[in-house]
Amino acid sequence: MLVRRVTKADPQVLQSFYDLERSGWKGKEGTAIGCSEQTRQFYDEIAQNGERFGYLSLFFLDFNGHPVAAQFGLTHAGRYFMPKLAFDENYRKYGPGHLLIHEIMRDCVENTIHEYDFTGPWAEYKAKWTSINRSHFTLWVFCKRMGGRLSHLVKFKMEANAKNVLRRWLGASKTNSNGSAAESF
Repeated sequence: MLVRRVTKADPQVLQSFYDLERSGWKGKEGTAIGCSEQTRQFYDEIAQNGERFGYLSLFFLDFNGHPVAAQFGLTHAGRYFMPKLAFDENYRKYGPGHLLIHEIMRDCVENTIHEYDFTGPWAEYKAKWTSINRSHFTLWVFCKRMGGRLSHLVKFKMEANAKNVLRRWLGASKTNSNGSAAESF
């Protein structure tokens, strides 16, 4: 096994990461970077600017000349941030993602990086490495023009109403013929 760190936004290397990420469940669910041209462009631009400013840190764990795990990472101000990871699900039982995290943490120590940030909300695999969990927030910003007002209406009014209707519908479908509630999930 070979661990390699790439700090250049080489299109072939990025494609290798995107292909690996898309090869598993993220590709099937349509959430992989390569499933959306806009998302792909976003990560390409992050990589290009990361190279330009010296914070791009793509890590690959290769086995028999092929990547079995990879992380799209960013290193800045003594911290390593891991916004995206991927692994070959054919090697799942060997824990390639955990093997790569271990090697990246070793690299961090060697390069005086004092923090590894998993980024994003809690996930079971992250709990194997740390018990610290940071709160995450979502901030929505809308302009005052028609498009912004419409987006706000859809996001906060129509979406909430649709959820309420769905909850009522699901609740009604769970009642028995005598009107008592059925077992809830």
